[in-house]
This record gives sequence, C-alpha cells and structure tokens, in this order.
Amino acid sequence: MRRDPRYRFLLNTNPNHYEIHDLDNEKIGANECQINEIIRGGNYKYLIGTTLNDLLSWLRNHPEYDGCEYCLPSYHRK
Repeated sequence: MRRDPRYRFLLNTNPNHYEIHDLDNEKIGANECQINEIIRGGNYKYLIGTTLNDLLSWLRNHPEYDGCEYCLPSYHRK
C-alpha cells in the first residue's frame, strides 16, 4: 500500500538488505515485506517513478539492489 500516492517503489537502504519493494503489490505476512518496520528503522528512500520501466532503468544503474522476493519476485536475483 502506498504511503504517498507519488511513490510506488520503496528502497530498503539497510546495507544488509538492499532491496526494492513495490508498494502496489506489498505482502503483509509476518515474514514478508515488512515495510512498516523498514520505515520505523529509518532505512528507506522512495524511488521516483511509478512504472516498471522506471524500476528497470533504476535497477540497471544500481545492481547492488535486489527486488523483494515477495512483492517483486520477477526481479529477485539474490
């Protein structure tokens, strides 16, 4: 669920968990996306852009990030 309608993607900036999440496809199970915990921990940034093309373009330039295995399984590589 988007916290701000301008942003679809959220980055987990914790160096141990460089992930990107799709807030339109957020999974809220106990061990799934955990967006609220990421935000509470201050380990987040929003990615500007709302399309999958925006995401793919960004990922090409930031290979250290991985798609979340729950909300972006097609882009989960690690």
